[in-house]
Amino acid sequence: MTLPAAQELLGLSQGADRVQISALVEPDSSLRADLQGLDPSEMTPDQYATWYCSPIMGAVVTQIKEVLPGADVSPIRQISQAEVDFLSKISLLMALLTVMALGGSALAVMTAMTASVMERRAEIGLMKAIGADDGQIASIFLSEAGLIGLAGGAAGYLFGLGLAIFFVCAFQVYSAKLLRRGVVSRGLYAWIRHPQYLGLGIAGLGLLLYWPRFIILILYLTMLFIYYLLARNEEWRMERKFGESYRHYTSRTAMFLPGEPGGKIFASLTGSFNRKGWALAGLYALVLIGGVGLAFGLRSYSRARISALSENGILAVSLSSLPQSEVRRLLRTSLESPEVKGLMVKHHKQPGHTLVAYIIPQDYMMQHLIADLGEHEAHHGKSGRGGMRAIMRHLGEMYALKPFRQLRDGASSEERRIIFTEARTATGGEVSPGRALDADVLRYPLFFADLNRTEVALTMEVPRRHSWGTIPVPAF
Repeated sequence: MTLPAAQELLGLSQGADRVQISALVEPDSSLRADLQGLDPSEMTPDQYATWYCSPIMGAVVTQIKEVLPGADVSPIRQISQAEVDFLSKISLLMALLTVMALGGSALAVMTAMTASVMERRAEIGLMKAIGADDGQIASIFLSEAGLIGLAGGAAGYLFGLGLAIFFVCAFQVYSAKLLRRGVVSRGLYAWIRHPQYLGLGIAGLGLLLYWPRFIILILYLTMLFIYYLLARNEEWRMERKFGESYRHYTSRTAMFLPGEPGGKIFASLTGSFNRKGWALAGLYALVLIGGVGLAFGLRSYSRARISALSENGILAVSLSSLPQSEVRRLLRTSLESPEVKGLMVKHHKQPGHTLVAYIIPQDYMMQHLIADLGEHEAHHGKSGRGGMRAIMRHLGEMYALKPFRQLRDGASSEERRIIFTEARTATGGEVSPGRALDADVLRYPLFFADLNRTEVALTMEVPRRHSWGTIPVPAF
């Protein structure tokens, strides 16, 4: 049968891009000994004639190329071998990455646990003095590590799972393009049509849980709707290219989640409304308003649980759980210091001027979001601790939620730091203490005071910025 006849019979009026041919061939070892391993271009005419008429794969491929000069003819075994080689290299790369990830995780866990034990030497000694044995003390640390690991690993698991889904599905798609295997319908693609976008959505959710900021929330919700539009555009192009076969695939496979819960909710909300584009735009606006409103509600809830009081134009905020009486005592103790009085005269003399005083543990690792303490750390010999080991340690401490433990333990600490900042609007205007922690208010650092027990041990002015410049940072 001729190719045009086959195309007409199969309804492929636009032409076929691939033809699979089955041929009964013999292995190359069946050739004469002098022909085995010899390139056809190096053969004599007699050898070439013998090779050309032999029922082996190379001869069949050559004959097909002669009949179809514009075709790309490749034996299946060569494609399979190329795929095997490619997969073996990917497997080796993934194994190396896994070993590196495990090594980094082990180092991070070891560092975090060591730091936790060192921070609580006094508590361990007290427990040993009242009769606690090694097993009981170890169980306390292991239980805490397990709970912290579960809490900190939830967001990391989502982020890693999303990226893993994305890269696995990307490999499926691009290997299929490279090897010209048509529509990918195996693996996760057998369950949903766009697992790559689903993976990126899951990874974005993990990132949002790790770094919950309004801009990230808005970008995340916008990203979900953009991915939906991209998926629709891809389906339109795939349907034009593959026709009925792709329509059959979409009819039996969900878009993002099995059961199409999103599509059912959208259909129930829009009903018989015909302008789906306007309906989608309205749903986007509704989701954006609802998401931001919920975020503001969570922020207000968190703000209400923070120990804070206002006194003489100063809003004192304790990031650790301290009673207001203790917050007042710490603020007044600092203000009675001659050094702090001099700085207050310099920075807090005009009426209506509001300061925000952050009360934190002196070793709180996130205080660089409030003020740039680089000069202070350089003076005390701490700025030189850099390198890959320091970065790995910092990441390990963050994933182990060390900042939360520092704030929790800071409630009983006798060494605290108060960072004084001034609150202003984006245009430089004054704000009242009641608005000093609002989302549209900027807080510029001025100076800090270190308190040891009941006296101020150190005061120091700081640059009018935090460690990342002057971009807006969280209020708490």
